[in-house]
This record gives sequence, structure tokens and C-alpha cells, in this order.
Amino acid sequence: MINKRILAILFVVLLGIPGFADPQATKDAPALVVCYTAGSVNRRQAKKATTSMLTVMERLAGIPIGTYQGKFTSKTQECLDLLKDKGTHFISPTLGFFLKYRKQYHLRPVAFPKVHGRTQDRWYIIVRKGAYTDIQSLKGKTIGGPLVEDAEFLRRIVFKNKIDPAKFFILKHSSRALRALRRLARGKLDAVIVDQQQYDALPSLPFAKDFTVVFKSDPMPVPSILAVGKRTTKKDVRLFTKALSGFCKDPKGKPFCDLFGIDTFVPAKKDVYHQVEALWNAGNKK
Repeated sequence: MINKRILAILFVVLLGIPGFADPQATKDAPALVVCYTAGSVNRRQAKKATTSMLTVMERLAGIPIGTYQGKFTSKTQECLDLLKDKGTHFISPTLGFFLKYRKQYHLRPVAFPKVHGRTQDRWYIIVRKGAYTDIQSLKGKTIGGPLVEDAEFLRRIVFKNKIDPAKFFILKHSSRALRALRRLARGKLDAVIVDQQQYDALPSLPFAKDFTVVFKSDPMPVPSILAVGKRTTKKDVRLFTKALSGFCKDPKGKPFCDLFGIDTFVPAKKDVYHQVEALWNAGNKK
């Protein structure tokens, strides 16, 4: 269940995994990088799908197959290292990563997926029924899951600069959301924080009936595909956006979109991140 949701994130951004991209791609080809640091990924499962999707995208853009190489990492530091690499033209990191490095590397949102009619995300805190009533009752308690890794994002965006999670909770990071939820069910964690996709997948768990929500964040933009500084030209962005806009209509792209509930990919509006950027900037004063 969770692995399928994680793979959906990879498929959404149409990127490959090192060694899995089209063999025509060269080491000098511009890179499209996905940084999925909110959980683990089964690389073997992703191999065939990511290769096929990158090929479809290049065909729709009207560029030779192998023009781009795909790269992937699940580690924040590696994501930053790849961003620093001058060969990286597009990158799809977490929202927190974007907010932290957007100015330094001149990151520009290009497009994001509309999934089941949504282009927004929410984060939820899940507890066992009857254990806790609200977020204040969790002060000093253990909260787990992949999403607790970025405490700064939690403070500034999820909790809107009102709670410092590093001081308020005992944070227990795990690489898998499912593992954290199982620990919650066994009473080894007091709470788990999940994103919208992980929350939507909860009903498939046999122990989900024992959970309840004590906190729901305000809506926030879903992670998008970003152009990187002057490396990425207006022509690059135009071709990339063209490929994305037609992907779900393409006979070879549509099955992937149908499988993961992607309606389409939409261009990122300039003001889509204004609210979270204001919250992030306000956090500098705290």
C-alpha cells in the first residue's frame, strides 16, 4: 500500500533512477532529478516504469530520446549535492527543500500534478483512538514517521510558526510511513504525521479503524517540478511544460495517470507559493 503511494510520487515527476534511464542518454546530458526524502523506494519496481515515462516525455517534447538523464535520491544531502551540480536543469524536491533553497539557486516552479482533482496537500497527525484529544495533549510525547525529518518545515509551514516540534515533541524519524503506523498501532509511538496521499491510503490498513486525527494542517501546494537558475532556458521550460500537459492524454502516458489518479499536469502559477513563502520568511524572525 505505502510502496505504491511512494512510487506514485516518482511516477508523478516523470523522472528516472541512475542506471535506469534510456541507454542513449550520456553523462553530459542535462539531468532531471527527483529527491524523495519522505520515505523509502523500491528501485526495482520503479526501473521499467520510470524509463518508459522519461521516453514518453521526450517524445512529446519533440526532442531526441536520451536528451535527458534521470537521477534519484532519497537523502537530503545528496539532493543538495545534485542541485549544486551544473548539469541539473530540473529538480523535484520536497516543498521544504524548495522553500529553503529557492533564492540561493533561483528555483522556479514549472508544473505540478493534479491528483483526484487536487493540487494541494495537507499533513495530518494520527493517534490511537482515546489516547489523545488534540495537539496540545501531545506535548512531550513521541511523534514518528518519515515527515518528522524536516523539523524546520514543520515549524514554519505545518504549524505556522506557533509550535517548534523539536522542543514540543520527541521526534522519532523512520524511513517508512507504514513502519511508523505499525509502531503506533502497537503503542510504541504516541502519534504519526502523514501527508495527504499517506492519509488517503490509511483505510487499506487493518488497524486503521483504531486511529483518529488530532491535527490537520492548512492546505499547501503539492511538490512541483522546478527549473534551476539560468541553466534551464525558457525553451527548456516550454518543451518540458508541453510534454507534461499532453502526457495523460498520450496512449502510453494515460495508463500511468489512470493508475495513480493523475488527472493532468498543470503549469505552476506565479502566486501558488506566495502564502507558504510568507510563512517561511516569517519563521526567520522567530
